[in-house]
Amino acid sequence: MTGRRSRRDFIKAAGAGAAAISALSDVGRVKAESAGSATSGRVLGANDRINIGFIGCGGRMKSHIGYIVKRAKEQGDVQPVAICDIYDKRKREAREMTGVDEKSVHHDFRELCERKDIDAVFIASPDHWHHGHAMAALKAGKDVFLEKPFTYTIEEAREIAAFVKSSKRILQVGSQYTSFDHFHKARKVIEDGLIGRIVWATAGYGRNANKEGGEWNYDIDAGAS
Repeated sequence: MTGRRSRRDFIKAAGAGAAAISALSDVGRVKAESAGSATSGRVLGANDRINIGFIGCGGRMKSHIGYIVKRAKEQGDVQPVAICDIYDKRKREAREMTGVDEKSVHHDFRELCERKDIDAVFIASPDHWHHGHAMAALKAGKDVFLEKPFTYTIEEAREIAAFVKSSKRILQVGSQYTSFDHFHKARKVIEDGLIGRIVWATAGYGRNANKEGGEWNYDIDAGAS
């Protein structure tokens, strides 16, 4: 990989795809360690591209797709290969962004998960679908980047966690903000005692404001059916 950043440099990435990109560094490691595995059906090496499929191509996923497409052009070590959504408009927009061919646009997520040319699956579907989509991808031998929230119920989260542990797959939840470097620096400052003994800390992050400014108050697409 002469002239390229190592995949471990992914963890230094910031912005919308920071957590996703840091997860891909581990996907690359697993690919190298499981070269030629029967699960994937591919002969893999440490320098191979990480082939990515996207399930749920709404507004959140568009941020990830944009980041991956940019990295694919600049670094060449990742590649979008398939998309899945049940809304034709989102399929069309995601296809335009990724440049995948028509046969790589899926309506059924199970078809995407079964593809042997996919290494990792990004999931940004509605919350109640996170468990079903993640388990399908994991059982198909894929590594997973799963948008927040992890699952809809605690029981679903425990099932996924147990499967990840037993299968030794890679799964990361998309709490991007907690991947920012200043949180890790703050922890080190506290652990090193540079600001004395901490006895109280408080923080806040509000999003449920009025329609003009609240991030939870999304409009429904007029073309949705």
